[in-house]
Amino acid sequence: MKTADLSLITEESVSHNTDIFKKVMLRNGDVPNITCFSQARLIPGQTVTPHAHDDMHEIFFTQQGSGVITVDGHDYPLKPGVCV
Repeated sequence: MKTADLSLITEESVSHNTDIFKKVMLRNGDVPNITCFSQARLIPGQTVTPHAHDDMHEIFFTQQGSGVITVDGHDYPLKPGVCV
C-alpha cells in the first residue's frame, strides 16, 4: 500500500511551465498501471502551453476556482468537483 500526505510533500515545478508547481503523490512504478498522480495549483490568469505526454494520460480534477481546458480542440469548463 502507498500512502501520501499532501502536507508532507514538497512542491516541484512542472516540466512545461516552471511557474506552475505540483505535489506528486504517485510516480511511475509506485502502483501498477499508473504513471503519475499529482496536485498542481494555477493562480488566476495562469495558463499552460499546449502539450502532450507520450508516456501517460492526464486527468484533471478541479478542487476550487474555475477555468477552461482544451483537449483535442474541444473546450471543457472547469469548476469545483469536475473531472476531465
